[in-house]
Amino acid sequence: VVGSITEETPKFTVLARKGFYEVRKYVPGVAIETMDSDDRAFQRLAQYIGVFGEAQNMKKEKISMTAPVVNRQHAESKQLKCMQFLLPSKYTMDSAPIPMDQNIKLVEVPERILAVHTFSGVADERIARAILAELLAHMKKDSIQADEEQWKLYRYNPPWTLPFQRTNEVVVPVLNFPKEEAKKESS
Repeated sequence: VVGSITEETPKFTVLARKGFYEVRKYVPGVAIETMDSDDRAFQRLAQYIGVFGEAQNMKKEKISMTAPVVNRQHAESKQLKCMQFLLPSKYTMDSAPIPMDQNIKLVEVPERILAVHTFSGVADERIARAILAELLAHMKKDSIQADEEQWKLYRYNPPWTLPFQRTNEVVVPVLNFPKEEAKKESS
């Protein structure tokens, strides 16, 4: 079905539903990461997992595609120039194949609490930043502190998916989610 997400996605627990966004706790994992324009970064990461033929990792191991494709802002330029593929949950930092391309690095993704706004349509940097501003305003109103510099754009579907069938998310780490509120939502 066009627009459906069949790839493995990161596991999470919803801690709270706030209307415009959810607060979620994600399990730790491993990602591969590179910095470049979207097209070149995607191609480089796809070669590592073996999308275009032999996998470009030291084990030559084909790795299943997962969702979402993650974009995060570069610390210096503040542009979304860093792309990540989350590896399937069976991988750890010790078991993930080492990249052959020196422009790709393995990254440990810790357990994290994120504020998440889900939306459909095209998800470019301009749209994502507008949604981020709205998300941050809602979080401020709810007295939830955000680590604004660490926000990310999650894109779940291939580029040929019709825009209205796409799933995208803007996520931002939460710095102060109250444990009492998490207990209320999860029970």
